[in-house]
Amino acid sequence: LIVINNYLKELHKEKGIKNILVAHDGVNIFEYENISDYNFKKKDCYKLVYTGNLFPWKGVYTLVDSLKYVNENVELIVVGGSKLELEEFQDYVKKCKINNIQIVGYVQKKETLKYVEIADILFLPNSAKDKMSFYTSPIKLFEYMASKRPIVASNLPSICEVLDDRKNAVICEPDNPKDLADKINWVLQNDCTDTVNQAYIDVQEYTWDKRAENIKDFMEKR
Repeated sequence: LIVINNYLKELHKEKGIKNILVAHDGVNIFEYENISDYNFKKKDCYKLVYTGNLFPWKGVYTLVDSLKYVNENVELIVVGGSKLELEEFQDYVKKCKINNIQIVGYVQKKETLKYVEIADILFLPNSAKDKMSFYTSPIKLFEYMASKRPIVASNLPSICEVLDDRKNAVICEPDNPKDLADKINWVLQNDCTDTVNQAYIDVQEYTWDKRAENIKDFMEKR
């Protein structure tokens, strides 16, 4: 059996399955080769970027709620979302009366990379309130690691199997807007070059080619 994280591996081991390989999802590194390096500097306005679906379990609503606790002048750019989820998210932002949010909606991958490149922080704020956050191996996680930008992500087993707080990312408490804001403030005030570089080094082990090799080796040994 091949699964995408250790949480799923443990669930299946409880059912008596012994031969299990954890093969996390991955990234096409070459798609990110031309993105500029991270450059820490003070700015008049910082760009906070979230890419992906807008389902509640993705934590993007917590990200919106965190903005009122952020000390710096920021703009949150939200890229992605299908029709129904996008409309519900737009309604929530209006209800919150927050003006520093740009909602882009769905765009092609090449266009998404343009927003990633201008990011001062990339976000993976998944909620702990939904089991989906435990079953996942977010492709976005590995894409973020390849993007050479600071990552703020939720403290969830599926994410922290790959990310390590203050080593290759900054970890926040899920579903806690204030703690998320505290982590945003920290990243904007500190040079995260070492963290960003470590994430880029670590993601070399999570390419799709590497994943395929690991699966092939596992199957040939059975």
